[in-house]
Amino acid sequence: MEQYITNRPLKDFNYNLRVVKSHHKGQGGKQTAYCEDIFTFDIETTSFFYKDDLKPFLYKPGKTPEYWAEQHAGALPYLWQFGINDKYYYGRELSEFYEALADIPNHIKIRVGVFNFPFEWHFLDGLHWDFIFAKSRHRPIKATCLEFPNIEFYCLYALIDRSLEEWAKTLGIEKLELEYNKMRTPLTKLSKKTLEYAQRDLEIMYRGIMDELEEYGSIWDLPMTSTGAVRRLCKNILMSNDDYKRYIKKLLPTNWYQYATSRKVFWGGYAHANMLCTGITWKNYDGKNGLHVDYISAYIAQMVGRRGFPCSEWAYAPKRLPNPAEDLERKAYKLHLRFTNIRCETQNTFIPFDKVKSENAVIDNGKIIKADMVDIWCTDLDYYIIRQMYTWGKDRKDENEGVEIIESWYAYTDYLPMALVSELLDLFNVKTKWKNVPGKESEYRRGKRRLDCIYGMCATSLIQANINWDMNAEEWSYDSVYAKDVEERIHKLKFWKDSRYFVSYDWGVYIAAWSRFTLMNDLVIPNDRICMYSDTDSAFLKKNVDFSEYNAKIEKKMVQVCKARGIDPELIRPKNADGEKCVLGALSREPDFTEFRTLGSKRYIERRKDTGALVMTVSGVNKEAVESLNDDINNFKDGTVFDKDAKEVSKLLHTYIDHMPDITFPDGYVSHQRRGVNLRPNGYRLRSKREPEEIIKDISKGAHVSEYEKHLRGVIHDGVTY
Repeated sequence: MEQYITNRPLKDFNYNLRVVKSHHKGQGGKQTAYCEDIFTFDIETTSFFYKDDLKPFLYKPGKTPEYWAEQHAGALPYLWQFGINDKYYYGRELSEFYEALADIPNHIKIRVGVFNFPFEWHFLDGLHWDFIFAKSRHRPIKATCLEFPNIEFYCLYALIDRSLEEWAKTLGIEKLELEYNKMRTPLTKLSKKTLEYAQRDLEIMYRGIMDELEEYGSIWDLPMTSTGAVRRLCKNILMSNDDYKRYIKKLLPTNWYQYATSRKVFWGGYAHANMLCTGITWKNYDGKNGLHVDYISAYIAQMVGRRGFPCSEWAYAPKRLPNPAEDLERKAYKLHLRFTNIRCETQNTFIPFDKVKSENAVIDNGKIIKADMVDIWCTDLDYYIIRQMYTWGKDRKDENEGVEIIESWYAYTDYLPMALVSELLDLFNVKTKWKNVPGKESEYRRGKRRLDCIYGMCATSLIQANINWDMNAEEWSYDSVYAKDVEERIHKLKFWKDSRYFVSYDWGVYIAAWSRFTLMNDLVIPNDRICMYSDTDSAFLKKNVDFSEYNAKIEKKMVQVCKARGIDPELIRPKNADGEKCVLGALSREPDFTEFRTLGSKRYIERRKDTGALVMTVSGVNKEAVESLNDDINNFKDGTVFDKDAKEVSKLLHTYIDHMPDITFPDGYVSHQRRGVNLRPNGYRLRSKREPEEIIKDISKGAHVSEYEKHLRGVIHDGVTY
């Protein structure tokens, strides 16, 4: 890697151009030169702190988070690196990078890939950004500036959806390491190791983009996001059929209210712990291991195997509760219900507190145990689960007493379009067949990534708030979405030649609903007293359960669906690299465990039988942080702190800086940087959020209890070891 200003290669570079002639009316055959070369960009920064005297100092372990929160946070770029295909250059001041961009002929359009563009963007305060596409504040995905309108910066992380280190591993490259907590400025003499580290990051990006171009062909055809890649694929498949175009427009919401009700019944995935297992360590005292099972491609299984997706306009329904014997996979319902005196009769709870209005509710990790009143919007599938897990009314015997049907809408259901199902099965087979097969890594990565994004594509909102960057005020803002905006959007999609709506939003709602229904109806409820934790498509059970009969039933149903639709049945049961049959939607066995403990949703730990090691899953915390528990599962408890200064904890706190003063560093360098991002170590405190804990303690001690607490006592003392 050489310093850019030595030769300024962009001035005389032989650009690989693709000239496109415009055919738009009024442009007179204008020609645009698109560059197909791969440009990459990255920066290295120093995070520092300063007091009112403006003297910079580095982070030091041992001081409290409160101390660091009181200090002024600063950040300084000391190195930038720029890749032109497989040639790499660097500079020290960002002003030199702007000079490099000025060397690019302004009639040539280029794209510059930046792995974590939101981070680098905050440091490029010498540019005035006139166009930004962002997912949220501080999270731009692509942008152009007034100074260089021919250059588009785009975020590679949004496309790849994995860390740079993980991306490197899939490409067979090793990401290098660097000591970040050092006071470096543009005057600091850089070691060979530092320059090699910087170049390696560019090499990973270049190799990764080359891999993507095998699929997309042109640098300009790379999608913005991983979901966008799947959207493009499915859109091309589905919208090539004129009959389908007319069909999908009929499934648009008829008005803003219909869309709003669909949003209300969208719950997403289910993740929860058994309320009597929260904060309690399970061990295999009898020598029998715990069982961890996963559904094989759970969302895809619902999309392929269910004839339960709304495929007609929603109609107002008479005030009757749906009946699974009559309506399941025939009609879909959006229900507005009000329950009185409702109570959960199972150890696993279901109704989400944040999705309902309630009175005097008792909460278990965000799920309702009991309440005097619950006002809820839900699908018919959720109602069927509620009916199995809860009772309501005065005598709790008549399910029609104690529930008021405020509003009900129904639509007829059918299978998802054959073209979409065929693509799903192709991707499922690619993912299954090529996993762990040498030489097929790229095919496996693409198939898996596409498959993982299919659900996200279907569940994408019809309209989203715009996130704006005010170039003059240097502030972010949101455009609120109102009913009239939704109406305008629906009108454009329905009557204009607009192909952006090619899958029904209600399909996304019901993909998630069917997954919840399958998880709860087939796995959690039948095994309620031994199911300690479940999450979207998996469950941890206290003992072994034979699911062979269940899996045979799933396979039979899938084969029947295939035969009914003219699909090759072998597509739902491909074999993996070891020759094992993998049936779509069946339960697969994960490694057994000998110990298990959970504190609630997305917070659990297990000791694997095969390795004897503790494996921890906590949202937002790296798995290596489990070393902080000293191999004792009981240390995974409410209040446990993963020390920010422990070497195994890699969580970082991002502080966004908008108005940094001039700072003079010890080596004499004077920084005029105004914006940036400060990174410092950040710990994590475990919290169970277990509201009914004291009630359960009282029951176990035999204290005076209410009717509901007596009910729980019966659950606790049922002969099952906890």
